[in-house]
Order: sequence, then structure tokens, then C-alpha cells
Amino acid sequence: MTKSIKLSDQTRNLFKHLNQVGRENQLKIYLVGGYLRDLLLGQEGKDIDFVVLGDAITFAENFRRKNLTTELVVYPKFGTCMLQLDAYKLEFVSARAEQYSNNSRK
Repeated sequence: MTKSIKLSDQTRNLFKHLNQVGRENQLKIYLVGGYLRDLLLGQEGKDIDFVVLGDAITFAENFRRKNLTTELVVYPKFGTCMLQLDAYKLEFVSARAEQYSNNSRK
């Protein structure tokens, strides 16, 4: 059974703006995490996580400047950042590859 996903106009516009900034910066951005899970279950939240194929912090700063949002909170140790836009809390992380030794617990 296929379920239709419905977004509010405000969320749809947000995603369009994010996509536009991604295209302008030649970066791909993907919706991930709990928001996506909840959306598939028919619930729309305001805490949204994204993974960026490239520099997430630069992407988020460009998005912040275009949308005149509040200050960007950066967590450089983890390569992540967060900003508030209206009722939305947006978090961005750069995609990365991880490697573990064979005897690692991970």
C-alpha cells in the first residue's frame, strides 16, 4: 500500500529554498533522521535533519544569509551545525566515510 505524503505549504517552501541553495552551491542535500521517519508515518514535525554531500557548514551559512535567519550554531568537532528558521530547527551534517578495524566494536 502506497501512502501519500502531505507537507504543509510552509514546509514545502522551506524544502524548495534548501534545494535552490543546494543547486546554487552545486551541492546535494538529503532529508534524513527522525523527521523523515515521522513523515512516512503521517506526522510532520519541526526538527529536521539533513546530510549535505559537501561542506554542510558552508551550505548552512549560505542558506542562513539568503533567509536572514538567526545565528548559525556550529559544532566544528563533528562537522555539524544548527539554525532556527521560524518554527523549524534545522540541523546539517557533512556526509563522510567511516572505516573501522576488524576488531572494532562499531
